[in-house]
Amino acid sequence: MSLLKQLARDKATGEVAEIYGEIETTLGHVPEAFRILSASPFLLRQQWDWVQYSMRHPTLSGALLASIRLLISNEHHCSYCIGLNASMLINLYGHTASQVEALKRAPDTSPLPEREKAMLLFALQSADHAESINADDIAALRQLGWNDRDMLDAASHAARAVASDLIYNTFKLESDF
Repeated sequence: MSLLKQLARDKATGEVAEIYGEIETTLGHVPEAFRILSASPFLLRQQWDWVQYSMRHPTLSGALLASIRLLISNEHHCSYCIGLNASMLINLYGHTASQVEALKRAPDTSPLPEREKAMLLFALQSADHAESINADDIAALRQLGWNDRDMLDAASHAARAVASDLIYNTFKLESDF
């Protein structure tokens, strides 16, 4: 059981109820990953807005973003996020279970197109060794057709995945999928 009290959908009021309604309309239910944020309507709104932005991103695919989250979560031992993102890669984006396992062991084996694989590796590097990013790394991504917004959003996605892992692990988020 999570260490934080969470508002159930039927107990939520005010801003939390409003946000829960938006989440439920989009996802069909309010996942544990959002209910754990119910103690802070500000953080709940911020996370939901970020998820919506990511779902509609014009250039960063869902498979790329799920791969970023999976690999960040694998590094931080967040079982909730590992399971969720592995499931997304398999059920939504056509990866096989063996491809997901290989990806966790060696990110460069990703079945993503080479262009997206380069962005994946960049995002991971930004989260794990940000100081090592240099102008050549940025130029290489630009050469592949990525723009500054794409790079910033991918690095931000990786950073947010680290933050989510820390929160979920701190408060012992339980799987609900």
